[in-house]
Amino acid sequence: MSTSLYAKSLVQYALNAAKILIPRKWKSPLVPTISEWWTEMEEVRKFEEIHAVTQTAIRKHWATWLPWTLYLEGARPGCLVGCSLPDHDRATP
Repeated sequence: MSTSLYAKSLVQYALNAAKILIPRKWKSPLVPTISEWWTEMEEVRKFEEIHAVTQTAIRKHWATWLPWTLYLEGARPGCLVGCSLPDHDRATP
């Protein structure tokens, strides 16, 4: 992936969300869970949406974030971000 495509891609936001979570658990035997990562991604998306609205760049925002929102809708039907995962989906030390 070229540098210019990466800068505009959802991958950038996904990796940055993971980079935010890893230091939070650095000295703990626990690892960040998928649920925590989803929640962090949603927080980033919300801030990016606010920024896009103020910069009148909402179409560009949704071009980037639409795959994420569609993924969330299909990943956990009827469950908003922050819903707890079953115990077998949680990472264990």
